Amino acid sequence: MKKISVLAILVVVVGLLAWKLLGTSPEATSHSKNEDQANAVKPVVSDSASVLKVVSVVAPASAISATATVGSSSAQSAVDLVKAAGGRFFKIDGEVSITNVGDDTRRASKSDRVVSGSVINVGDDSYAVLIFDDDQIVFMQPNSTLEVRDYRYDPKQSGNNNIDYAITQGGLRFVTGRIGQQNHKAFKLTTPSGTIDVRGTEFSVVVEKDKKTVYTNVVSGGIGMTNAAGTTVSTAGQTALTASTNAPTTTISAAPADTFESLDTLARKSAVKSVARKSGVKNVAKKSKGVAKKTRVKEAQAAQKPQAAGITAVVEEPVAPAMVLAPAPAPAPAPAIVLAPAPAPAPAPAPAPAPAPAIVLTPAPVDGATGFYVGAQLGSVNYRYSNITNNGQIGFGLLGGYAINENFAVEAEYNSLGGFDSTKSTLKGSSIGVSGVGYYALSQQFTLFGKLGIASTSLKETAKPGFAGNFTHNNSGLMFGLGGQYNVNSRFGIRVGFDSYPVGDATSNKSTAGLLYAGGIFKF
Repeated sequence: MKKISVLAILVVVVGLLAWKLLGTSPEATSHSKNEDQANAVKPVVSDSASVLKVVSVVAPASAISATATVGSSSAQSAVDLVKAAGGRFFKIDGEVSITNVGDDTRRASKSDRVVSGSVINVGDDSYAVLIFDDDQIVFMQPNSTLEVRDYRYDPKQSGNNNIDYAITQGGLRFVTGRIGQQNHKAFKLTTPSGTIDVRGTEFSVVVEKDKKTVYTNVVSGGIGMTNAAGTTVSTAGQTALTASTNAPTTTISAAPADTFESLDTLARKSAVKSVARKSGVKNVAKKSKGVAKKTRVKEAQAAQKPQAAGITAVVEEPVAPAMVLAPAPAPAPAPAIVLAPAPAPAPAPAPAPAPAPAIVLTPAPVDGATGFYVGAQLGSVNYRYSNITNNGQIGFGLLGGYAINENFAVEAEYNSLGGFDSTKSTLKGSSIGVSGVGYYALSQQFTLFGKLGIASTSLKETAKPGFAGNFTHNNSGLMFGLGGQYNVNSRFGIRVGFDSYPVGDATSNKSTAGLLYAGGIFKF
């Protein structure tokens, strides 16, 4: 009897222990499978077949219940955080702070992400180097502020890409990444005196202590500075000064001493600079991409980590939809909980090579912006017409045009084609016409152009004494022209060219008048 009693007591003790370990009671056997899983840490499978793997579970019931809110929406937000476009700190030295939307200002570290809405401040005797997801590099000298108003990068949908920066003080140096190479209109840097766009570029910009004067220096490629005075393009090797939002940008021989010294030294000594020169801007900082990816994953972990002690989450590994924590049958007396091993992460694919930078034509006419312009021309007229004895008379013209884009414009013109003598009469010609004008830039200042259109001409013939008859010869036909244009600044350009017009009767005395001219145009 004693043996039976002892055995019965042991069975009861073992049963109670098993009940405690399993977290169930005999009354719970009628519960559904979903109700059982509600009291345990359960895996989450997102729509993209990614899972949140629970690495360790050592928490009280209150902490475990907190994980029940980690669902597919949380997993998706974590994935979005990992994939959010932005940048990171490649180097930090001294006092560098970052402020993100909804956060307090804090000391920057290499684990911080720089995203839309971030503001970075560099203090005295300090500097920072940033690398963005499109391989764009930003060097920041002491006492500088960079505001990332908008940064969007999708390597598969370049039309969605956009960069909108602002500098309020100090100095920055930019090395264009994929966004600026593929579409220079997708890059905008706002300064106290104007807005800068790029054309496949490395350049520096410094804001003086008065918070108005801006100096720029182009290392390679070109930039455009736009303000109320117009747009001015600077190319490799040029330094420019913009004194205010209403002052035109002027090219200068050199900036004051030490203006760009800090940025030049930082770019020369920084390791990321040497990588850029070896592999090109398109593939800069390949060695640091793995670090950037690990940093983003760690931030996603922190965003998804429950506040209860003892629960750790690792985010975003593509695996087949499967339960990570799966109860497995075990031999009596009590089942055991088995953690299924997580699959090894797949190696990250090598980044696709970026397309070669596009050839950028210098905008024309007069710096390439669209808009209206007017002009005048003066030159020498020569007729191919019977009995004319004094070719080479003076002709002049007026024109107005509209630049549709940087390579094409439409012009309307009126020309006086001079007065001439023949053996029997005196002649005076004029023309009106409309033409299309195509431009091809040889440099930032000099552009070739050709035009083709329709002209209507009038040649009035007055008989000399002793001869009878006054006539007016009207004709319409094709006119064409060739020439070159030198852009003095963003509003004024000088032209030299030759135009040919049809003259004479439509059916007889067909001839041409050629106007060799020099003139100028003014852009509104």
